[in-house]
Amino acid sequence: MKEKSSWGWQGLKSHFVGTLASLGLLGTVGGFAASVAQAQSKHRPEIGAESTPASEATSRSASGAWPEALAPLKPSFLLLCQNSPTVASLKSQVALAEDRSDLAEKWYWPRIAASAGASVSDAGAGAGALNSNFLALRADLNLPALFSPRTEAHRSRVEHLRASWQSRLELQRLALSVVDQILVASSFASRDQDLAENEEQLQRQFRILSGSVRQGLARQKDQQKFEAEILKLRETRLNLKRSQKEALERLKVLLGEDLPASSLAISWKSMASLEPASLMSVKTSPSLEVARLKWESAQLNERLQQQRTGLVTQVSASYGLRRSPIESQLSLDQTRSMSASVNFSLPILDWGTDALQRREAVEAKVVAEREWREAERQFVAERALIVDEGERLKERRQLAQRLFDLERKSFQQIMVDYREGRTTYLDWLSASQNLRAAVQSQIELANEWAKYWLRVQSFRGELADEVCP
Repeated sequence: MKEKSSWGWQGLKSHFVGTLASLGLLGTVGGFAASVAQAQSKHRPEIGAESTPASEATSRSASGAWPEALAPLKPSFLLLCQNSPTVASLKSQVALAEDRSDLAEKWYWPRIAASAGASVSDAGAGAGALNSNFLALRADLNLPALFSPRTEAHRSRVEHLRASWQSRLELQRLALSVVDQILVASSFASRDQDLAENEEQLQRQFRILSGSVRQGLARQKDQQKFEAEILKLRETRLNLKRSQKEALERLKVLLGEDLPASSLAISWKSMASLEPASLMSVKTSPSLEVARLKWESAQLNERLQQQRTGLVTQVSASYGLRRSPIESQLSLDQTRSMSASVNFSLPILDWGTDALQRREAVEAKVVAEREWREAERQFVAERALIVDEGERLKERRQLAQRLFDLERKSFQQIMVDYREGRTTYLDWLSASQNLRAAVQSQIELANEWAKYWLRVQSFRGELADEVCP
């Protein structure tokens, strides 16, 4: 946006200088423009101290490089940034807010307009036609309420910052919904793979058991139980494939096209290496910044209403130049016009219009301040909950790993006992089901851990940098 604005201003400047040169007025108006530029640089308010909290939060860098375990998510982020209408709308809103802020910064600059005209008239019988043409340039400066443009420029900068933070907040929410669907689809794929391996083991045992039944060493009932277990497992796999298809279709809506196959290659085992960043040192978040900037904007709006109501001082000035080749006999004073005025207005009877506008501004500021204080409490509470969630997830992962180790050893031992005839098929099936449940628990906890890592990044306001860098 900056490059576009700079190019547009340079083009306008070149065109303006060329017009002045053609009129022979470059030196006269050039001195006027220089004096205005000097006044603007003198009176422009400093914004460093006002925007420091948001600037510091925006410039925070990520705690480290994007982890390799979550690298498959990057192609989906790229599609989201390119194809999502929500992302396009967010970008447009930020760009418009930036343009409004840039325009408000030019409140000390006069509006310059060029005009040209030509006319033909009948001077009467025998006099012939009279031709007239002219080229004029006019600069106008109008401040409807003195000092209010300066306040409006400050509020526009605050609104630009708020739009940026709001965009970051919404972008992270959208990214988390995409990641949630990807992890769901990936977990279904991982569970289906585990069930496929388990089905293969059941098929082997079923073939062995079928041979034993034919030899009269096992009962037909045992064979039927094994076959029923295989059918249940196949049904579970079909349901998983259906659920995965639904998740992929939802992703297709969000991303605008099919999810890249590489994004489904995310491994739940590799997620154990994720290390979330610390949160206790974090002092702000996107949602807290949005609330704070809304309150700051409401403060400035109250100031604006005070400046634009009651006793209002209006300052206006204009400078015009007109040249006509036909009217060369005119003096320079006749082709140049200047004016300046200061007006004061005070409503005598407005039926409470000004008072109502001021009261509305005060009420909006009070509400915004309460929302900010609530957002501060929400920030502290959410930070504490996220930290607590991380500690409990660590404990659950340790328990799940311990349970998986025990179930795996138990299943291996039962397999040996079953082959040697020291246990029944029911023990084998029970151990197999327990092992599958332990694996499923590990997959689900791995996904929860990945979501927790991303939630921490989102709370810190750093996830948006990875979605649309």
